[in-house]
Amino acid sequence: MKAQVVSPYVFVEEKDLHRNQIVSEDVIQRIDRLVEDTLVLTRTYSQIREEKEAAYGF
Repeated sequence: MKAQVVSPYVFVEEKDLHRNQIVSEDVIQRIDRLVEDTLVLTRTYSQIREEKEAAYGF
């Protein structure tokens, strides 16, 4: 069995910020990846749940 793990956070250090705005391209990419992984996993779980519910035939 394979587990899909999505990190629940992205670390940002003070050097990655300027006037409370993210300026590090690396941090922005990690946030984008976190969002994409979360969306894909959510859609996958929704599809699996719908397929299981459809199997009951109610």
